[in-house]
Amino acid sequence: MSESLSDPQQGEASSIDSSTQFLGRKILLVDDEPSYRDSLGHILSHERYDVRTAASAKAAMTVAHEFVPDILVVDWMLRDEMDGVEVAHRLRSTNPALKTIFITGYRTSRLESQMREVPFAQFLTKPFSLDDFLEAVRLATVGMDSPADAR
Repeated sequence: MSESLSDPQQGEASSIDSSTQFLGRKILLVDDEPSYRDSLGHILSHERYDVRTAASAKAAMTVAHEFVPDILVVDWMLRDEMDGVEVAHRLRSTNPALKTIFITGYRTSRLESQMREVPFAQFLTKPFSLDDFLEAVRLATVGMDSPADAR
């Protein structure tokens, strides 16, 4: 059963599927494009990750405060007061172990330069394959404690 935290159309956040048995990895997915946000969120949920989505930087900050993700998947060019790099920096200030996957349709040298300032970051250019996306998520989990160790 899906549990909505608030209306995703208003730039807020939502939970994908609260009835799934999760692998123990928590992922916050931030994208202002509903098609990417919804599709990737459902794919990650199907792969048994605990997923929350946000359509804006503000919603991401709110969700991350309670949810505390292991991995942030964020669009670099959010139509918002913050871009994806700033979202990553702010979340890492309270969660230094956070791994980040930047996604964008506009790969630039500026983004690549900014991304190098974010530890544990990867980069995917839209459109990307499902295999490439899931491999990036898998790589982000390397070195994390197993869910049994975290107990």
